[in-house]
Amino acid sequence: MQKATFWSYFRLPFSYFLVPAFMFGVVLSPNNRVAQMLWLFVILHFFIYPASNAYHNYFNPKDGRLSSAKPPRQIYFISLFLDIMGIALALVCFPGNYTLALMLFAYVVASRAYSHPIIHLKSVPILNWVIVSFFQGAWIVWMVYISLAGEGFGAVADQRVFLPGMLATLILLATFPITQVHHHVQDFEKADFAISKWLGLRGTFVFAGIVYKVAAAGFSFFLKHYYSMNHAIVFMVLISPAFMYYSWWCFKALRNKSNASYANSLRLNLLAATCFGLFFMVLFLEESTAFELPQLVP
Repeated sequence: MQKATFWSYFRLPFSYFLVPAFMFGVVLSPNNRVAQMLWLFVILHFFIYPASNAYHNYFNPKDGRLSSAKPPRQIYFISLFLDIMGIALALVCFPGNYTLALMLFAYVVASRAYSHPIIHLKSVPILNWVIVSFFQGAWIVWMVYISLAGEGFGAVADQRVFLPGMLATLILLATFPITQVHHHVQDFEKADFAISKWLGLRGTFVFAGIVYKVAAAGFSFFLKHYYSMNHAIVFMVLISPAFMYYSWWCFKALRNKSNASYANSLRLNLLAATCFGLFFMVLFLEESTAFELPQLVP
């Protein structure tokens, strides 16, 4: 457990793990509005996400591997300020798009309900697992699409928008239990019951592996149907390092529980975010109307 510094409560590097969901939404949307795309990235990754991290770590410092000493009170107020600024920026940069502001507000409310000690959805295993996966997956994909396309929430009914959101959530449904394996002892002490605790160490890795495979099949189907078989093949190639690392980590952790560590879960998240982000970047550059580029995938 590290000594907390002021900036460590905001966990800015962790915003990187959520970049793929943002990129997926960008790929689906008309992406020639570069300024709005950049503003939305800033709003999410430098205001809303850090605010949620700070708020959560204020009430649950051990979850961020921080000192158990009481966090400074200003962390709480700064997290609220960042949320207000993020929503205000959305209203300014996306004039008239009240759907975006409402979706950001809903994300903030869900985040607070997860972390606040009175509601503390974190202590309800199935519910917290579903809510976190949904809001960091589908909700973000849909929010980005709606914002850049300038459409209302009804656009989610389009299968080409709805399915990607569900696929993003599916990936997080597999990832969330894996990121909790190192918390088992701590959560018992705090009476917080993660989904991975119900599954057990072996069950968590087996379950996540199955869901990852289902998600990969879903992505391949979506890409083949709406793009081409070559896109599906490129997707599988680019994400293969993350799946290989997961298989290696699973093997090591089941042989020695000490390998089910926080550091290894971070490495998996970093590698997966990079692999998915790289694929969506390739797809974005190919589909973009903002840049004149040759076709990257035949």
